[in-house]
Amino acid sequence: MSKEIRSRASLVCSRCHERKVRCDLISQTGGNCSNCQREGRHCSIHAGSRKRKAAAIAPIAGPENASVPTVNMAPSLLSDVSPAPSESRTTHTTPITVADRRGYFGDQSVMSFSLDARASDDGTGGILTTSDVNAILALTRAAALPSEALSRALADAYFKEMFARVPVIDVSELEDAQSSPLLRLSVYFAGSMMRRPKDYPSGASPKHFFAKIKTLLALDVEKNVFVVLKTLCLLGSWSWRSPQQATLDCPWQWAGMAGRLAIQLGLHRDSTYAATSRDGTNRRIWWYLVNNDVLQSACYGRPSMLRFKEFDVRLPESYDFVNPGVDASFFCTFTRLCSIISSISALANPRHDVATEDISKQLDSILQWIKEVPEELVLFDATGNRKPYNRMANELHGFYLVALILVYLLPGSHRQSPNLRTSVIVAASCQSALLQEILYRDEISYLLPIYGWVILVATIPRLFASAMFPDLSAVFAEELDIGRRILRQMSDNYPSAALVLAKIDRLQQDRQASRLMQSSITGCGVVQDTDRQGDSLWSDVRLLFPFPETFSPCISLLRNLGLSGPTIVVGETAEAAAEAAAEPRRATGTVGDIPWQADWSDFSLDDMETFVSFFPPEGAWPV
Repeated sequence: MSKEIRSRASLVCSRCHERKVRCDLISQTGGNCSNCQREGRHCSIHAGSRKRKAAAIAPIAGPENASVPTVNMAPSLLSDVSPAPSESRTTHTTPITVADRRGYFGDQSVMSFSLDARASDDGTGGILTTSDVNAILALTRAAALPSEALSRALADAYFKEMFARVPVIDVSELEDAQSSPLLRLSVYFAGSMMRRPKDYPSGASPKHFFAKIKTLLALDVEKNVFVVLKTLCLLGSWSWRSPQQATLDCPWQWAGMAGRLAIQLGLHRDSTYAATSRDGTNRRIWWYLVNNDVLQSACYGRPSMLRFKEFDVRLPESYDFVNPGVDASFFCTFTRLCSIISSISALANPRHDVATEDISKQLDSILQWIKEVPEELVLFDATGNRKPYNRMANELHGFYLVALILVYLLPGSHRQSPNLRTSVIVAASCQSALLQEILYRDEISYLLPIYGWVILVATIPRLFASAMFPDLSAVFAEELDIGRRILRQMSDNYPSAALVLAKIDRLQQDRQASRLMQSSITGCGVVQDTDRQGDSLWSDVRLLFPFPETFSPCISLLRNLGLSGPTIVVGETAEAAAEAAAEPRRATGTVGDIPWQADWSDFSLDDMETFVSFFPPEGAWPV
């Protein structure tokens, strides 16, 4: 009788191999064998040389690069990058320690007492075996990477065009030949967002990469939780469904998952950063999530998930970047602006008017911000000459101008200020000039989905500006057309842009809707107009626009603002101003239960009256 041959495991950890004990790593989906789990250790795979082992872990060539077994990144932004496998086996992930994977417990929680490191790395697997996972990967090709040339192009697109806004992955992370497929696919996904839809190579659209990433996340093949966090951050910047749909495949959900995972890792506490060498990257990740949350909350009119009072992380600085430069300056400056927008949002209670003092504080914060914009992101030099075009500077100032408009749209008596009313019209016009420069340079594909909301906010004062300045009606019409052209291009990538475009078109077609809503606004009554006599409170609004008059046709409207005595609106005589000041009118500063945010659910296409009531009725605009 022949002796029974004992089968060898095709995958074992180094520790079990050295000790000559049986290893069940191949049957564990948690990344650790049972022996290492009991000892609280992290498995490192034994790299043997047997042929049967090599065959078991050989990469599966994907259809995208069947003839190119490896991705060798040629010099570009990714200089000296080592080859990356076209598809990695399921057990390969970026190295990470037990401490890196430990969940955060607050000091006030009883769960924080006597933490056991072994409990943080129990290695329990899911219902799928390694064989199941490999079979799914072979069927879906989820871990297959694009060709060398396409990989390089997509990575360059992310680092050149998107990194400044979503700086969660560094170039050095792709230089590692062993970097995980999920990390690489996430970068390629982000890079594909920066391409025009008609230019997508076969199998390289955002949806294509999105499907692969979702598969890898569902299979839980990536054990480096920070790689997962970075992936969720990038997914949170993309929108491929209409915001009117309640779905898990939307930036609101992905960013929410990323935010909760970041809190689970303790990134909301500044003390966490001192214990890691990744403090700069982690800080950028946290503040990107905060910025994203601020803008999405304002856009959708939903509660904020990352509230400033609940974290103590210092603001990002240039030294948090590996290579400080314009990208670092943009992100740090933009983060400070988002903090201001968050404070504006906190005042947006439609049932209570905002006090004049609070409006002044917000305007002071905005004014201080514009004074501190780094020189490399300033639009004009000291002599008023336009500096060389920089799209990031245009985007930055576009959000700044939106912040000004949002302050005005807060409920309160300040809405009756001719100075503030004029300033938001000027802000909308300046934003149109910035967008026009981006449009003419064919760079609309680089705008993220949130810019559809930016255009919508700037459209609000522009739609009703003709009643205040009829001589500029042609200018306002041209600016509306610029916004439409941009939204039409963006809608090829993002359905949310098509929704914004439909709302704007519906509004302009129904110019009478605002008059119909005048009688339904709560709090309206006959009051004495004192705004023209006391408008000197907002006399410094001209300082909010450090631009020459040649930048926008509407900047000249600021000339007469801030004069002593009653403010004279451009286009009316002193006699007319005096008559208007003495004549009682209906107050429209309080908008009752109508929310100030551009809440998509409230502003549905089937109920445009609700959307129109967001604006002051046309009769409230002085003519």
